[in-house]
Amino acid sequence: MGIFSRIAKWYRGPFIPPDNGPGSLVAVVGHHEPPLLARILRVIGRFVAAEWKWLIGTTITIVAIIVAINVHR
Repeated sequence: MGIFSRIAKWYRGPFIPPDNGPGSLVAVVGHHEPPLLARILRVIGRFVAAEWKWLIGTTITIVAIIVAINVHR
């Protein structure tokens, strides 16, 4: 098992089987429950994907301010 497949397995998390009762006529599919860190990384990734335009401008502005302050010392 390679490192990438281990990371993918960790990122998906353990499989949670359905909560069907015996004799239930409805077939419910289980789901994967990702760990907390994986959920946080997913939220950060979605935020960056949606807001990348202003993140680049803000980062450039902050770096320019830091450089300007350090040049004038």
